[in-house]
This record gives sequence, C-alpha cells and structure tokens, in this order.
Amino acid sequence: MNILMLFIISTFAYTQDDDSKIDTSYVSNLNKIARELILKDNQKAKELLDSAFNYAYKNTSHYWIAYTYQSFGLFHLKNDSLVRATDYLELSARAFTDIKLYNDKAFTNIMLADIYYSIGRNQKSIDALKKSLKDEEKLYNEYIHSIYLKLAENYEKLEDTSNSLFYRQLFNPQVETLDFKIELDDNIAEALKEQSHVHELEMELEIEKLKSEYIIWIFSSLIIILFLITFVLTIKLYKVKKRLAQKVNQK
Repeated sequence: MNILMLFIISTFAYTQDDDSKIDTSYVSNLNKIARELILKDNQKAKELLDSAFNYAYKNTSHYWIAYTYQSFGLFHLKNDSLVRATDYLELSARAFTDIKLYNDKAFTNIMLADIYYSIGRNQKSIDALKKSLKDEEKLYNEYIHSIYLKLAENYEKLEDTSNSLFYRQLFNPQVETLDFKIELDDNIAEALKEQSHVHELEMELEIEKLKSEYIIWIFSSLIIILFLITFVLTIKLYKVKKRLAQKVNQK
C-alpha cells in the first residue's frame, strides 16, 4: 500500500466515526492473526492487514485504522524494513492523536523512538517521545517511565549531560518499561540513517507537490465558477436589455 496515499487518507478520513456498524471482533482477529503470522507467513499476514485496513476505512472506524497502521509498522519492523516501519508508525501515532487515545499514541511513539535510536537519529527519537510526554497525566505509569528512561538514553548519546541526568532522576527503575530496541551493525545503522533522511525529504517534497496541485485545482475551479457566474449574468443582462428595447419599440 502506498505510504503517500495512506498519508492523504489519514488527512481527510477523520470526518465521522461510526463504530456501531463495525464488527470489532472481525477486524480485531484480522490484526491479531496477522501479527502472529509475521515472519511465519508474511504474504498471508500482509493480505490480512490489507483486509483489516480496507474494512476499517470502509466503515470509518478511526480506532481500527490507527491500530492497523500500527500492525503494518510492526510487520515492517520485524522484517527489518525500518524506514517503512517508521512511516506506518508515524501514521498510527497521528491517527491515535486525532481520536485522543493517548496511551495507544504513547505505545506507538515509544516504538518509533526505539527505531530512531537504533539508527542514530537521536533527536527524532526525542521528538517522538516528547509528543507523548505532553499527555503525561493521562498515561500509564509504565509508559511514563519508559519515556523518561529513553529520553535519558537519547540525551546521553547526544552528550547532553544535563538533560540526560534530569530524565534519569525522574525514571523509577522499579517500574516495568517497554523496549523495542534493535541491535544493528554500525555500517547498517549508518546506511539506514542516511536512507531515513533521504526518504523523509522525498516525502516532504511529495507532500509539497500535492499541496501545490491542490492549490492549482482550487484556483482553476474558482476561475471556472467566476466564468460561469459572469456568463449567467451576461445572459440575464442581455435578456433585460432586450425586454427594455422591446418596450421602447412598442411605445
């Protein structure tokens, strides 16, 4: 499924939500079985996730759209396609934000942060974590302390001792934390880091292109509408003048 198309869908899909007509057990099982099949039968897992997404989108279920994005992210994460994984997880976090499911958003952002950490993009990792830390009072304790620990580790990598120490002191080692870290060879990590930068730039350029095309479409539509209004008014004016001329001639 095209990532840019998914970005457009996630931008325009959230207009209404009607879970009353959706079979939650059906779409839940599609995701559950797909996650279990990852690496065992990737083709079948992908087919099930496509079915889950299409069903959720058709029935305008925001939660299951967001959750299936997350499943796609896990699929690509386990298959070592880290750039694709971050694309889907970014979409998932954004979708969970739109429907104010802060713990689901935090879980997704923690996964994102660990991927960025593994390829040396520490500032991106910090940004992902802080997006959820804004909702700290609404989060589960294990998520809060996972975020504290990961912020401390990222700042340590950036040699920002002050911030690293600050978050290390907030972290409670007695609380269970989440860990999705990936061990990568340094050369692979560096290549993925560069690939991630390039991919991000390509996405930004594509989005800007879409915005430009949208503006052109709006502008063209306005010109056509103005032309039609002018044309209708001209016809009406002509008819009025014709009637007046007829009245003058009759006199």
